[in-house]
Amino acid sequence: MTTTASTPAAPWWRRGLARRALTRPLWWWQKRRPWKIRRAVFALPPHPVATGEVAAQLVTLAAPGMLTDAAWSARSFLHGLDRPGERLGLTLYLDTAEPQALARGRELWQGMFPGAEVRSTHEPVERLQARAPALAAFARTHPTGRKLAVVLAAQERGHLLFTDSDVLLFRASPELADAIRQGGPPRFNLEDGGLNGDARLVVYAGRAGWPAPASLNSGLLFVPRGTLRVGDAERLLASGEFDPGSWFVEQTVLALLLTAAGAVPLPPEEYVVSTDGQFYGGADRDYARLVTRHFTTPVRHLMYGKGLPLLLRRWREKCP
Repeated sequence: MTTTASTPAAPWWRRGLARRALTRPLWWWQKRRPWKIRRAVFALPPHPVATGEVAAQLVTLAAPGMLTDAAWSARSFLHGLDRPGERLGLTLYLDTAEPQALARGRELWQGMFPGAEVRSTHEPVERLQARAPALAAFARTHPTGRKLAVVLAAQERGHLLFTDSDVLLFRASPELADAIRQGGPPRFNLEDGGLNGDARLVVYAGRAGWPAPASLNSGLLFVPRGTLRVGDAERLLASGEFDPGSWFVEQTVLALLLTAAGAVPLPPEEYVVSTDGQFYGGADRDYARLVTRHFTTPVRHLMYGKGLPLLLRRWREKCP
Protein backbone atom coordinates (compact mmCIF):
# COMPACT_ATOMS: atom_id res chain seq x y z
CA MET A 1 0.00 0.00 0.00
CA THR A 2 1.32 3.46 -0.93
CA THR A 3 1.15 6.26 1.59
CA THR A 4 1.41 9.95 0.89
CA ALA A 5 2.63 12.76 3.07
CA SER A 6 -0.07 15.07 4.29
CA THR A 7 0.01 18.57 5.70
CA PRO A 8 -0.65 18.57 9.45
CA ALA A 9 -4.13 19.76 10.27
CA ALA A 10 -4.32 23.37 11.39
CA PRO A 11 -5.22 23.98 15.04
CA TRP A 12 -8.99 23.85 15.52
CA TRP A 13 -9.21 27.58 16.21
CA ARG A 14 -7.67 28.38 12.82
CA ARG A 15 -10.01 26.20 10.78
CA GLY A 16 -12.60 28.04 8.72
CA LEU A 17 -15.87 27.18 10.49
CA ALA A 18 -14.49 27.48 14.00
CA ARG A 19 -12.75 30.73 13.17
CA ARG A 20 -15.94 32.24 11.81
CA ALA A 21 -17.98 31.02 14.77
CA LEU A 22 -15.54 32.67 17.17
CA THR A 23 -15.27 35.94 15.26
CA ARG A 24 -18.26 37.84 16.63
CA PRO A 25 -17.68 37.10 20.35
CA LEU A 26 -13.96 37.78 19.93
CA TRP A 27 -14.67 41.14 18.27
CA TRP A 28 -17.04 41.99 21.10
CA TRP A 29 -14.47 41.06 23.74
CA GLN A 30 -11.54 42.74 21.99
CA LYS A 31 -13.39 46.06 21.66
CA ARG A 32 -14.44 46.06 25.31
CA ARG A 33 -11.48 44.56 27.09
CA PRO A 34 -9.52 47.12 29.16
CA TRP A 35 -6.56 47.77 26.83
CA LYS A 36 -4.16 49.60 29.13
CA ILE A 37 -2.27 51.15 26.23
CA ARG A 38 -5.28 53.21 25.22
CA ARG A 39 -4.92 55.37 28.33
CA ALA A 40 -1.14 55.60 27.98
CA VAL A 41 -1.73 58.60 25.73
CA PHE A 42 -2.54 60.66 28.85
CA ALA A 43 0.96 60.01 30.21
CA LEU A 44 2.69 61.47 27.14
CA PRO A 45 4.03 65.03 27.26
CA PRO A 46 1.57 67.69 26.05
CA HIS A 47 1.80 68.43 22.32
CA PRO A 48 1.06 72.16 21.74
CA VAL A 49 -0.69 72.96 18.46
CA ALA A 50 -0.70 76.03 16.26
CA THR A 51 -3.38 78.69 16.58
CA GLY A 52 -4.34 81.53 14.29
CA GLU A 53 -3.05 81.21 10.74
CA VAL A 54 -2.41 77.52 9.97
CA ALA A 55 -1.66 75.52 6.84
CA ALA A 56 -4.59 73.19 7.53
CA GLN A 57 -6.91 72.23 10.34
CA LEU A 58 -6.59 68.65 11.54
CA VAL A 59 -10.10 67.60 12.53
CA THR A 60 -11.19 64.42 14.23
CA LEU A 61 -14.54 63.31 15.59
CA ALA A 62 -15.29 61.02 18.51
CA ALA A 63 -17.95 59.97 20.96
CA PRO A 64 -16.95 60.79 24.56
CA GLY A 65 -15.99 57.14 25.18
CA MET A 66 -13.62 57.14 22.19
CA LEU A 67 -11.71 60.30 23.08
CA THR A 68 -8.54 58.31 23.88
CA ASP A 69 -8.53 56.77 20.39
CA ALA A 70 -8.99 60.21 18.84
CA ALA A 71 -6.03 61.48 20.89
CA TRP A 72 -3.78 58.70 19.57
CA SER A 73 -4.91 59.42 16.02
CA ALA A 74 -4.39 63.18 16.31
CA ARG A 75 -0.98 62.77 17.93
CA SER A 76 0.18 60.41 15.18
CA PHE A 77 -0.75 62.93 12.47
CA LEU A 78 0.83 65.83 14.34
CA HIS A 79 4.05 63.83 14.74
CA GLY A 80 4.15 63.00 11.05
CA LEU A 81 2.90 66.22 9.42
CA ASP A 82 3.26 69.25 11.71
CA ARG A 83 6.28 71.17 10.39
CA PRO A 84 7.58 74.75 10.77
CA GLY A 85 5.92 76.85 8.10
CA GLU A 86 3.24 74.19 7.57
CA ARG A 87 1.66 74.17 11.01
CA LEU A 88 -1.53 72.25 11.68
CA GLY A 89 -4.34 73.45 13.87
CA LEU A 90 -6.34 70.81 15.74
CA THR A 91 -10.07 70.55 16.40
CA LEU A 92 -11.92 67.75 18.13
CA TYR A 93 -15.65 67.46 17.43
CA LEU A 94 -17.14 65.61 20.37
CA ASP A 95 -20.38 63.81 19.52
CA THR A 96 -22.46 65.09 22.40
CA ALA A 97 -24.53 68.12 23.30
CA GLU A 98 -24.30 67.44 27.05
CA PRO A 99 -22.48 70.38 28.71
CA GLN A 100 -20.70 68.30 31.36
CA ALA A 101 -19.39 65.81 28.79
CA LEU A 102 -18.17 68.68 26.62
CA ALA A 103 -16.47 70.37 29.55
CA ARG A 104 -14.75 67.13 30.59
CA GLY A 105 -13.69 66.41 27.00
CA ARG A 106 -12.34 69.95 26.60
CA GLU A 107 -10.32 69.65 29.83
CA LEU A 108 -8.74 66.35 28.78
CA TRP A 109 -8.14 67.34 25.16
CA GLN A 110 -6.62 70.73 25.81
CA GLY A 111 -4.44 69.20 28.51
CA MET A 112 -2.96 66.90 25.88
CA PHE A 113 -3.00 69.44 23.03
CA PRO A 114 -2.66 73.02 24.35
CA GLY A 115 -4.17 75.42 21.85
CA ALA A 116 -6.60 72.89 20.35
CA GLU A 117 -10.31 73.52 19.94
CA VAL A 118 -13.15 71.30 21.17
CA ARG A 119 -16.59 71.67 19.62
CA SER A 120 -19.85 69.76 19.70
CA THR A 121 -20.91 67.92 16.54
CA HIS A 122 -24.28 69.58 17.01
CA GLU A 123 -22.83 73.05 16.26
CA PRO A 124 -22.41 72.64 12.49
CA VAL A 125 -25.83 70.99 12.25
CA GLU A 126 -27.48 74.06 13.72
CA ARG A 127 -25.47 76.38 11.45
CA LEU A 128 -26.57 74.43 8.37
CA GLN A 129 -30.26 74.40 9.25
CA ALA A 130 -31.27 77.62 7.48
CA ARG A 131 -29.56 76.95 4.14
CA ALA A 132 -29.61 73.14 4.04
CA PRO A 133 -32.65 71.80 5.93
CA ALA A 134 -32.54 68.30 4.38
CA LEU A 135 -28.85 67.98 5.26
CA ALA A 136 -29.50 69.22 8.80
CA ALA A 137 -32.39 66.76 9.24
CA PHE A 138 -30.18 63.91 8.01
CA ALA A 139 -27.40 64.98 10.37
CA ARG A 140 -29.73 65.02 13.36
CA THR A 141 -31.26 61.59 12.75
CA HIS A 142 -28.66 59.40 11.03
CA PRO A 143 -25.78 57.71 12.92
CA THR A 144 -23.16 59.16 10.55
CA GLY A 145 -25.01 62.33 9.64
CA ARG A 146 -23.13 64.62 12.02
CA LYS A 147 -19.84 63.50 10.49
CA LEU A 148 -21.05 64.75 7.12
CA ALA A 149 -22.03 68.08 8.69
CA VAL A 150 -18.63 68.38 10.39
CA VAL A 151 -16.67 67.75 7.17
CA LEU A 152 -18.77 70.17 5.11
CA ALA A 153 -18.66 72.93 7.74
CA ALA A 154 -14.96 72.51 8.58
CA GLN A 155 -13.80 72.73 4.95
CA GLU A 156 -15.56 76.07 4.62
CA ARG A 157 -13.30 77.48 7.35
CA GLY A 158 -9.98 76.44 5.77
CA HIS A 159 -7.99 73.52 4.35
CA LEU A 160 -9.19 70.40 6.13
CA LEU A 161 -7.36 67.21 7.05
CA PHE A 162 -10.06 64.96 8.48
CA THR A 163 -9.48 61.64 10.23
CA ASP A 164 -11.75 59.19 11.96
CA SER A 165 -10.61 58.38 15.49
CA ASP A 166 -9.40 54.93 14.39
CA VAL A 167 -6.90 56.11 11.73
CA LEU A 168 -3.19 56.15 12.62
CA LEU A 169 -0.25 57.66 10.73
CA PHE A 170 2.95 55.63 11.08
CA ARG A 171 5.49 57.63 9.08
CA ALA A 172 5.93 60.74 6.94
CA SER A 173 3.31 61.28 4.26
CA PRO A 174 4.68 63.11 1.21
CA GLU A 175 1.27 62.89 -0.49
CA LEU A 176 -0.58 64.64 2.31
CA ALA A 177 2.28 67.07 2.99
CA ASP A 178 2.32 68.11 -0.68
CA ALA A 179 -1.46 68.47 -0.80
CA ILE A 180 -1.43 70.68 2.31
CA ARG A 181 1.43 72.79 1.01
CA GLN A 182 -0.05 73.19 -2.48
CA GLY A 183 -3.68 73.50 -1.42
CA GLY A 184 -4.81 70.40 -3.27
CA PRO A 185 -5.87 68.26 -4.91
CA PRO A 186 -8.37 66.62 -2.55
CA ARG A 187 -7.12 63.22 -1.36
CA PHE A 188 -8.90 60.16 0.01
CA ASN A 189 -8.43 56.50 0.92
CA LEU A 190 -9.29 53.60 -1.31
CA GLU A 191 -10.95 50.64 0.40
CA ASP A 192 -10.44 46.95 -0.29
CA GLY A 193 -13.48 45.57 -2.10
CA GLY A 194 -14.67 48.83 -3.67
CA LEU A 195 -17.08 51.54 -2.55
CA ASN A 196 -19.25 50.76 0.45
CA GLY A 197 -22.04 53.05 -0.61
CA ASP A 198 -25.79 53.45 -0.64
CA ALA A 199 -26.81 51.74 -3.89
CA ARG A 200 -30.01 53.73 -4.28
CA LEU A 201 -28.22 57.07 -4.00
CA VAL A 202 -25.47 55.96 -6.39
CA VAL A 203 -28.09 55.04 -9.03
CA TYR A 204 -29.97 58.29 -8.57
CA ALA A 205 -26.79 60.37 -8.76
CA GLY A 206 -25.63 58.50 -11.87
CA ARG A 207 -28.87 59.32 -13.66
CA ALA A 208 -28.38 62.96 -12.68
CA GLY A 209 -24.82 63.02 -14.05
CA TRP A 210 -22.96 62.54 -10.75
CA PRO A 211 -20.39 59.76 -11.21
CA ALA A 212 -19.35 57.74 -8.15
CA PRO A 213 -15.79 56.45 -7.65
CA ALA A 214 -15.08 52.73 -7.79
CA SER A 215 -13.82 52.94 -4.19
CA LEU A 216 -13.63 55.52 -1.42
CA ASN A 217 -13.40 55.42 2.36
CA SER A 218 -14.22 58.66 4.16
CA GLY A 219 -12.09 57.95 7.24
CA LEU A 220 -9.14 60.00 5.93
CA LEU A 221 -9.67 63.06 3.74
CA PHE A 222 -7.77 66.15 2.68
CA VAL A 223 -10.21 68.79 1.44
CA PRO A 224 -8.99 72.21 0.28
CA ARG A 225 -11.02 75.13 1.52
CA GLY A 226 -14.43 75.45 -0.17
CA THR A 227 -14.00 72.38 -2.36
CA LEU A 228 -17.27 70.71 -1.36
CA ARG A 229 -20.53 72.54 -1.96
CA VAL A 230 -23.12 72.35 0.78
CA GLY A 231 -25.82 73.05 -1.84
CA ASP A 232 -24.85 69.89 -3.75
CA ALA A 233 -25.11 67.77 -0.61
CA GLU A 234 -28.49 69.38 0.10
CA ARG A 235 -29.79 68.50 -3.38
CA LEU A 236 -28.68 64.89 -3.04
CA LEU A 237 -30.34 64.44 0.36
CA ALA A 238 -33.44 66.49 -0.45
CA SER A 239 -34.14 64.03 -3.28
CA GLY A 240 -34.98 61.35 -0.71
CA GLU A 241 -33.30 58.84 -3.05
CA PHE A 242 -31.35 56.96 -0.41
CA ASP A 243 -31.93 54.18 2.08
CA PRO A 244 -32.37 55.76 5.54
CA GLY A 245 -31.21 52.49 7.10
CA SER A 246 -27.94 52.39 5.16
CA TRP A 247 -24.80 53.05 7.19
CA PHE A 248 -23.06 54.47 4.11
CA VAL A 249 -25.19 57.44 3.01
CA GLU A 250 -22.66 59.93 4.42
CA GLN A 251 -19.78 58.15 2.68
CA THR A 252 -21.73 58.09 -0.59
CA VAL A 253 -22.46 61.82 -0.48
CA LEU A 254 -18.79 62.59 0.18
CA ALA A 255 -17.72 60.19 -2.57
CA LEU A 256 -19.96 61.96 -5.08
CA LEU A 257 -18.84 65.45 -4.03
CA LEU A 258 -15.15 64.54 -3.99
CA THR A 259 -15.32 62.85 -7.39
CA ALA A 260 -16.95 65.95 -8.86
CA ALA A 261 -14.11 68.00 -7.32
CA GLY A 262 -11.40 65.89 -8.99
CA ALA A 263 -10.16 64.14 -5.85
CA VAL A 264 -7.18 61.80 -6.15
CA PRO A 265 -6.82 58.52 -4.21
CA LEU A 266 -3.88 57.92 -1.90
CA PRO A 267 -1.65 54.91 -2.77
CA PRO A 268 -3.64 51.94 -1.41
CA GLU A 269 -0.65 49.78 -0.48
CA GLU A 270 0.62 52.46 1.91
CA TYR A 271 -2.66 54.05 2.99
CA VAL A 272 -4.59 50.99 4.00
CA VAL A 273 -8.27 50.31 4.64
CA SER A 274 -8.42 46.54 4.92
CA THR A 275 -9.67 43.71 7.11
CA ASP A 276 -6.41 41.79 6.71
CA GLY A 277 -5.50 40.20 10.04
CA GLN A 278 -9.03 40.30 11.45
CA PHE A 279 -8.98 36.57 12.24
CA TYR A 280 -6.54 35.17 14.77
CA GLY A 281 -3.72 33.52 12.85
CA GLY A 282 -4.60 35.32 9.63
CA ALA A 283 -2.05 37.27 7.60
CA ASP A 284 -1.75 40.93 8.59
CA ARG A 285 -0.12 43.86 6.80
CA ASP A 286 3.55 44.74 7.19
CA TYR A 287 3.40 47.86 9.36
CA ALA A 288 6.91 48.91 8.30
CA ARG A 289 5.43 49.62 4.85
CA LEU A 290 2.36 51.55 5.98
CA VAL A 291 1.88 55.30 6.04
CA THR A 292 -1.64 55.08 7.51
CA ARG A 293 -4.13 52.41 8.42
CA HIS A 294 -7.82 52.83 9.10
CA PHE A 295 -8.57 50.26 11.80
CA THR A 296 -12.23 49.66 11.03
CA THR A 297 -14.33 47.61 13.47
CA PRO A 298 -13.20 44.11 12.37
CA VAL A 299 -9.53 45.02 12.97
CA ARG A 300 -9.86 47.42 15.91
CA HIS A 301 -8.00 44.95 18.13
CA LEU A 302 -4.98 45.35 15.81
CA MET A 303 -4.98 49.08 16.49
CA TYR A 304 -4.67 48.41 20.22
CA GLY A 305 -2.46 45.33 20.01
CA LYS A 306 -0.08 46.42 17.21
CA GLY A 307 -0.59 49.99 16.03
CA LEU A 308 -0.46 51.84 19.35
CA PRO A 309 2.49 49.85 20.77
CA LEU A 310 4.44 50.51 17.57
CA LEU A 311 3.83 54.27 17.77
CA LEU A 312 4.66 54.38 21.47
CA ARG A 313 8.01 52.61 20.93
CA ARG A 314 8.96 54.98 18.14
CA TRP A 315 8.05 58.09 20.11
CA ARG A 316 9.96 56.92 23.17
CA GLU A 317 13.04 56.18 21.05
CA LYS A 318 12.95 59.75 19.70
CA CYS A 319 12.17 61.38 23.07
CA PRO A 320 13.47 59.08 25.83
